[in-house]
Amino acid sequence: LWIVLAIIFARGLSQIVNPTEPVTSGDGTAGATWPDAATAAFALDFARTYLSFSGDGDPDELSAAYNQTVEAFFTPDLQGDISEQAELPGNGVQQLYFGGQVVDAASLDADHAVLTVDALIQQEVPGDGDREPFSGQKRVFLTVPIGRDGNGDLALFANPGVVAEAPTGEPSTLDAIDVAEPGSADITDTTTRFLAEYLAGGGAGDLERFVAPGARVQPFEGGFKLNEPLISVEQVGGELDTPSTRSLLVSASVEDQTTGTTYVWQYFIDVNQQLDRWYVTQIKGGIGGPASVVPAPTADDSAAGAPESTSTTSTSEPTGSE
Repeated sequence: LWIVLAIIFARGLSQIVNPTEPVTSGDGTAGATWPDAATAAFALDFARTYLSFSGDGDPDELSAAYNQTVEAFFTPDLQGDISEQAELPGNGVQQLYFGGQVVDAASLDADHAVLTVDALIQQEVPGDGDREPFSGQKRVFLTVPIGRDGNGDLALFANPGVVAEAPTGEPSTLDAIDVAEPGSADITDTTTRFLAEYLAGGGAGDLERFVAPGARVQPFEGGFKLNEPLISVEQVGGELDTPSTRSLLVSASVEDQTTGTTYVWQYFIDVNQQLDRWYVTQIKGGIGGPASVVPAPTADDSAAGAPESTSTTSTSEPTGSE
């Protein structure tokens, strides 16, 4: 299997538009198309680094080396926070970025954008007392928030996220405040329970308890565990004229239950109040998630193309009280 993977992976590498350094220099100028091909290449470079690791060695040393490599992609003010985020399992667990392509993009402003990478990863888990042995592939949609400075240098300005599909909808603003009253405690509770079910792979029937009537949420493939409580829940867009509708920026610690790896991801979640209950109406990854506002820049390092999704769509109907 690994010989076949190596051959296909090598084919994929030959197609990569790959910056030689994590932070590119002089790739964009004011007035140029944004996000551009260089930004897409940067997103792929980050995805390849972020989604790949080897578990041979001491978990603490592996995690420190991984975080040091990943944090080089982030803005300097975030690098200290990134340095202790991921926790690798060790015990011979390995994950290989198998290939990917940028499938969607959104410009938040002249120098901030969120790109979605449709990625295929190969996971190898020898198995131990904590988890079952596993060898197989997983498809993920990784949202990558990228900023550009005056020199055209690129860096992540926030944490990535993993979602069930390339999100659509208008991108949000970058400003976040504490969740406004009334309802902040209920909003946090609903958001926590929904995100736990979503990441675990809850189907339409499991998610509809939390999804607003008539809203559409794509079920996630699952296999991830939300580590509660949430790291943070903030409201974006400032104080709203309609208190019954909120747009949230949620940071969460998430464990991949196949490999035991822990990440910090961010999600943009819309909630709506109906009959004294809060419901989720939309979930996207990253800062506001990518929207089909601009054509996705051309970039693809897939070896054989990502597989077609087999997920089903959940459209919630009124369910009454739990």
